[in-house]
Amino acid sequence: MRPEETKASPWVDVPHATRFVRSRGDSWTLQAVRNQLPQAGSNPEERRLIYEAMDRPSKLKKTPKMLSRVIGALFLFYATACLAEEPPSEPSNDGRLTFVFAPYVHHYHYDANHTNTPWLTGLEWTQPGSWLGLEYGAVYFRNSFAQPSVYAYAGKRWFAGSDEQGAYLKVTAGPLYGYRGQYEHKVPFNHDGLAWAVIPGLGYQYRKVDVQFVFLGSAALLVTFGYDFPK
Repeated sequence: MRPEETKASPWVDVPHATRFVRSRGDSWTLQAVRNQLPQAGSNPEERRLIYEAMDRPSKLKKTPKMLSRVIGALFLFYATACLAEEPPSEPSNDGRLTFVFAPYVHHYHYDANHTNTPWLTGLEWTQPGSWLGLEYGAVYFRNSFAQPSVYAYAGKRWFAGSDEQGAYLKVTAGPLYGYRGQYEHKVPFNHDGLAWAVIPGLGYQYRKVDVQFVFLGSAALLVTFGYDFPK
């Protein structure tokens, strides 16, 4: 063997270091390992392809976990709907208070800094016969970069039927606070963490429970669940 062949190559340690870091689930450490790697050739395009290849297995491993969470959440929604079965009652003019919960958000584009668990919680109030039939709500959550955030809004639902059950389209709008510092530019018209948002969604109401898919622009899809408190 020639002397130059015994020299350690950066290609040797990359797979081992990557597997070790991913086993710990620490994306920051993975980035640190990348930054400390020797230059793999003089071609920037070659290095970019190497790093993308390192990322790809990590993203593929997350796909089954994402699907299992969505399926589990839908099963929870179905079980709650079954428990909410009750005989039909006469329409009431009493207001409706709804608990809102969102355990998962799916980002369309991979970013090592993203978190997919916003743990959104909040309340909505609806008063039948009120002006324009608006709903009012406020939610607390961790944004895509794990920053504590708040969204207060007014919104309206348009049902496909006439009894406020089944499929619906919903649009909310209001002040959004939480995207600060280096992530301030992630939200349009953001100033010192405060921005205005208009957010559409598609949902389905069954008795006292509902599920909704909320479209967060071109960034992500949020899955929310709601439960109407007994009157």
